[in-house]
Amino acid sequence: MKNNYLKLMTALLLTAFATVTQAYDFCEVNEGDSIWYNITSEENKTCEVTYGSEDEGYTYYEDSLRYKGTIIIPSEVTHEDITYTVTGIGYDAFFYCTQLEKVTIPSSVTYIEVWAFGYCENLSDIGELPSELRSIGDYAFCYTSIGSVTIPATVESIGATSFEACKKLTTLTVAEGNEYYTAVDNVLFDKNMTTLLQYPAGLEAEYYKVPESVKKIERYSMAYSKLKGIQMISVDTIGNAAFFDDTLLTEITIPASVKSIGKSSFRGCTNLKYIEVESGNANYVDEEGVLYTKNMESLICYPEGKEDTEYTVNSDCKNICKSAFRYNRYITNITLPEGLDSIGGWAFGQCPSLKELNIPASVSYIPDGSIVYYSTALESLTVDAENPYYMAEDNVLFTKDKTILIAYAANSAQESYSIPDKVDSIAFDALSYARNLSKIVIPASVTKIGLCAFCCDPYYNIIDTIVLESSVPLTGENIDRGWIFRDEYEPDYIYNHTILVVPDGSKESYEKTSPWSNFLNIMTNSEVTGINEINADNTPASVTTDERIYDLQGRRLEVMPENGVYIRGGKKHLGN
Repeated sequence: MKNNYLKLMTALLLTAFATVTQAYDFCEVNEGDSIWYNITSEENKTCEVTYGSEDEGYTYYEDSLRYKGTIIIPSEVTHEDITYTVTGIGYDAFFYCTQLEKVTIPSSVTYIEVWAFGYCENLSDIGELPSELRSIGDYAFCYTSIGSVTIPATVESIGATSFEACKKLTTLTVAEGNEYYTAVDNVLFDKNMTTLLQYPAGLEAEYYKVPESVKKIERYSMAYSKLKGIQMISVDTIGNAAFFDDTLLTEITIPASVKSIGKSSFRGCTNLKYIEVESGNANYVDEEGVLYTKNMESLICYPEGKEDTEYTVNSDCKNICKSAFRYNRYITNITLPEGLDSIGGWAFGQCPSLKELNIPASVSYIPDGSIVYYSTALESLTVDAENPYYMAEDNVLFTKDKTILIAYAANSAQESYSIPDKVDSIAFDALSYARNLSKIVIPASVTKIGLCAFCCDPYYNIIDTIVLESSVPLTGENIDRGWIFRDEYEPDYIYNHTILVVPDGSKESYEKTSPWSNFLNIMTNSEVTGINEINADNTPASVTTDERIYDLQGRRLEVMPENGVYIRGGKKHLGN
């Protein structure tokens, strides 16, 4: 589920990028391949490689505008009788070109920009990097299949995530004479070896001892490794997601020297059972393998692989940090202490065994987004009646004034749920992955719906019916990027499956307004009058007292229709 979530977020990222328009200045063919360029200086006659675009805006999914196979970039290119020197690979130039396999970069190139080759998952050969290269941007080669790279002596700047998630990278060296970087045993450091910049994800070693000189583990620098153990001696800073997705890591010791641990440092460490903090650390402490700040006021990380089914948060804790319990697959019950003040986003998200959660009266801050996202076993979500900021009703979490719906217990027994009329905002992820819901009624009072508010997973459940009581469709800024109904496996499944019921007289408006126009079946209240239940399941319904088939006008049909809506057993169905 974690990987599926990451794929979904990656898709969202791609969509966000796809809205950006960066027109190229000209396109020329080299060795049979179209290459797009931006002019960077008319005076110096220089240009950079960029991506293709259309008048209405570039899209990463437009196959004809993407680089494929082998691309040979020339050092010079002539356009309208003017010769330009190619000095750079621009921002996003080859981003997400999944069919790109090999690229030759000319010696004239002095910079490779952010995301230049990011997510080119089949790119395995980049040849020798240019001898005059000065800088490599963040994420420049992330998620590629390169196995070997040598940093030229001229390079002065390398982004911390330039080689993130290069899972086949085993050889990472630095040319002799580089004044800024060095590599030892294929691990990249700054020249003084005070910062570890990249531990190649393709290395097969099970254990690694960080050199004593290293003070900082850079963000994502050891992510996706095959390491089971890591020894740190003098480190004082651990960057964001430093050990992200190190799935073989079972335990780790935070040395006394550590002063700062970044966000999500241990996220994706699915077998991490215990986090130990050395005595004498002035900033952090562990309690039964759970990471807290020294004063116990913040719970930072409950290990994903910790196998206990119940946990009582320390009574001194005031803050559950963002994603603190996220991805733990064993925990069924978490007891939060009276005195707890705040709960971070996704704090209890994607905990597939978590069954109940009670918010104490003292909690004054919960972000407007689901704290229990994808915790599909959650049956009970309650709030102490004395809490002045939040309330729960029918296992649904709201602000105290009931204007914001924050979270819905995914395994609540309800099959039909009507959102209260006072609600004007549905937070992101709020009703996602509900296992038993077949029908949701959204009142006219709702003016904003957050990202993935109704995201679904066919493995668990697809909502059959969504009833909208507003005659004016929400659109634009009121619907977060339109991504409120997405299914992470089949993006259009819910649109093809779910029946959308709208007020009489508003059907045409909904059919013309995105994302509502994506629904295959939009019906008005009058069209469903007299039908007690609506079932949009594409599979045959259970046998009822009347298996005869009718159309929506009540006329009996001799055969089941292949498409459209029909009535059988007193229920509506979609044709297969």
